[in-house]
Amino acid sequence: MEKCLWKKLIGIMSVALILGVLAQYMAADESAFQENQLIQKEPGEGGVTASLSYQKDGEHPMDYEMQVPERVLTREEWEVRARAAQEEVVDTFLGDNPGTDHVSGKVNLCEKLQDGLFTVEWSFTPDLCIDPQGNLLEENFIDGDVVMATAIIRYQEYEVCYEFPFQVFRQPLTEEQTFENAVSDYMQRQDMTTGVLALPSELEGQKITWTSKKEPRLLMFLLLGLVASAAVLYGEYAKKRKLREQARQEMARDYPEIVSQLSLFLSAGMSLTQAFGRILSGYEQKKRGSYRGKRAGYEQIGRMVHEMEDGMPKIQAIEHMGERCGLSQYRRLATILTQNMKKGSAGIGAILEKEAAQAFVDRKNMAQRAGEEAGTKLLFPMMLMLVVVMVVLIVPACMSMNL
Repeated sequence: MEKCLWKKLIGIMSVALILGVLAQYMAADESAFQENQLIQKEPGEGGVTASLSYQKDGEHPMDYEMQVPERVLTREEWEVRARAAQEEVVDTFLGDNPGTDHVSGKVNLCEKLQDGLFTVEWSFTPDLCIDPQGNLLEENFIDGDVVMATAIIRYQEYEVCYEFPFQVFRQPLTEEQTFENAVSDYMQRQDMTTGVLALPSELEGQKITWTSKKEPRLLMFLLLGLVASAAVLYGEYAKKRKLREQARQEMARDYPEIVSQLSLFLSAGMSLTQAFGRILSGYEQKKRGSYRGKRAGYEQIGRMVHEMEDGMPKIQAIEHMGERCGLSQYRRLATILTQNMKKGSAGIGAILEKEAAQAFVDRKNMAQRAGEEAGTKLLFPMMLMLVVVMVVLIVPACMSMNL
């Protein structure tokens, strides 16, 4: 086992060493410093920052960072790249247009050429045909007009002016736009003083039938009804679930008292039926007196007693009560009582006393959990109150500082 672990550790360290060597080699390869020289990037690639270290005689090494600008084009290189930029500027300018002899869509007024090496400044003659975004202003020209474009290409102190002509045309109207224009012209010829406007029954040799477009209100209300129904159903489900959870909590709180009373009555010599009867009668008296409201645990006991009175066997009624409550405590109580009735084992009073003691401990733990949950629920309102207090304190202070 230790040998296998050592193999894994050696493998991990070997991989880390290889990766570190590769990273160091790549960092050295990318460095601008080589043999006491700084290597510049090619034009258009941008400058770099060289991280260096120097040491004077008899002193400690010191860190030093230096900006290394990109290499500058020579005059001959500029002339070659400028000719390439002049060819590039027309292709970039046209965009989706087929050529300079037919420009009807948006043009691309690029600001950079040759991978960002050169800057471009545009101007047009006449200058009212194209806006700064490259859109054609159709109201300022007619089809076939020739516009002269001037692109000033710059690189540092070098500059070249390149001009080229192109013909502009309006975008052809779609069938829908043509129809809308025809309807608009027809309606403008109507008499606006009659109070009634006649829609065209025929345009450009085609018959037209007009109908009122109605909103699908029925479908909309049906959808609203479905949403409202779903919300009501979910509300009822949530309400029932909440009531069931409350009933489970009430049964858990009632369980220690029920077991304690049952143990007391059985120890006093009462039969099981008499003990449950006394528990139920005491609960009924409390309901009629100052104690108002039903308790889920006692209600289940009452239902079990009524089943016994209606002729159901005691064992079956007790088992039904345990399953109906759905809590482990009541199922455990049902098991204890039914085993006592089947096997006749003695000492059920002591068993129930032990069960009651444990039930009270569980009830105490449940109360502690409920208190912790209540504290957690209060945390968010307390945070909101803290924010409000901070705003009340900080805002007047900031206002007074501004004054």
